[in-house]
Amino acid sequence: MRTLLRHRNVWLGCAMLWIILFHSGFELQNPLLYFKELGYGGVDLCLFASGVGCYFSLEKDADPLRFYKRRLVRLGPAYLCSILIWLFCKTRTAGFPLEAVIGNLLGIQSLTDSGNDFNWYISALLVFYLLAPYLKALADRINHPVGHILTFCVLLLLSVPFWNAFSYIVAVTRLPVFYAGFLFAKQCRGEKPLGSFHIFAYILAVFAGILLLYLGQHFLSSLLWSHGLSWYPFLLIAPGLCVLISCLANAVENLRPCQWLLSLLAFLGKYSFEIYLVHIPLYEALTPWIDRFPSAAEKTLLWFGTIPLIALGCALLRFASKALCRAAKRLPSLIPISIR
Repeated sequence: MRTLLRHRNVWLGCAMLWIILFHSGFELQNPLLYFKELGYGGVDLCLFASGVGCYFSLEKDADPLRFYKRRLVRLGPAYLCSILIWLFCKTRTAGFPLEAVIGNLLGIQSLTDSGNDFNWYISALLVFYLLAPYLKALADRINHPVGHILTFCVLLLLSVPFWNAFSYIVAVTRLPVFYAGFLFAKQCRGEKPLGSFHIFAYILAVFAGILLLYLGQHFLSSLLWSHGLSWYPFLLIAPGLCVLISCLANAVENLRPCQWLLSLLAFLGKYSFEIYLVHIPLYEALTPWIDRFPSAAEKTLLWFGTIPLIALGCALLRFASKALCRAAKRLPSLIPISIR
């Protein structure tokens, strides 16, 4: 089963492409349009992969404070650089209040449900990482399937108080997917390979989740977004889709053209957080401008033109993050962060 984890960055690369497609304004026809409309599920793939990574990070070093420091060192510089630029632009154009500036700097603005937040995903990551040591302890302690089912039921019920509160439910409904990553990582610790039955079960779960989404869209459309029904099915879809991606990658990794594709996807996955930080404000700024063009061909060309802009933005963000890390190294020992 460990061979499946070799392609975790490929999961993230596929997830980021899906998220970018979802946030873009590409005009597509079915079935590609339906695939695009489900692109919000790319976040679930990211959180599942993050749960896997957090489990093994805590497996190597279970100290919660050192775990938090590792997460801060990995994500903090990129977030700080991007949010400072975003806040500078927002305060000049939208007149952000001081509390919104502070909330975004701390990554908790979405938790206030007062708007003016960069993106809900940042606050969700912060909360999920704080819970990660406890989720790992829970995953390690429970060994019976019934116990895991009851745990998922509790995690799903946590979202009930937040029904009709979009900024909360969009995050809380993703907590079970994050926890599923811990369980999958625990399963992958063993040397026993994933059997055909398990692969079939994962693939079946993907189709079951898609069927639930389809039925919900046709019979419960008024409740989908306000009650989290658009997100719950990805508890079935995300793990199975990641396993399916790994199985496909294992099957084609010896073919030269596929090696290039897998390398590209892994590269995108490695810098998935930077890509996320760049494309959110970029698309927020460009969408109204691109929508002014009447021709579908012109819009399509312009949306393709955003791809090199995202790449350039990520390169600049990476450069700024490294510069910030070098500056932090020169600070006095009052800041106990060692960056390698």
